Amino acid sequence: MEKLALVHRKITARAYANGKLDCQSAYDWIDTDGNGQLEFREFAASIRRKVKLSAAEVRCLRPLLDMDGDGDVDFGEFLRFVSCP
Repeated sequence: MEKLALVHRKITARAYANGKLDCQSAYDWIDTDGNGQLEFREFAASIRRKVKLSAAEVRCLRPLLDMDGDGDVDFGEFLRFVSCP
């Protein structure tokens, strides 16, 4: 899916925004309420402001991000998605 690649590139670019790898900064960029927890709906709303995605495309992202199905994208799940070491 071409838009999935775009989402991945935008997040990865943010992780490298300061010239070094900083996945926490990218996670915080999407954590719009700043509570350190990234609910999937928060991720979806934030990423849809950055990349034009349909509701169906967002639904396709869910199993790729929320791997344990608990409704949150924890930092480990986020790291696996952006392939940060």
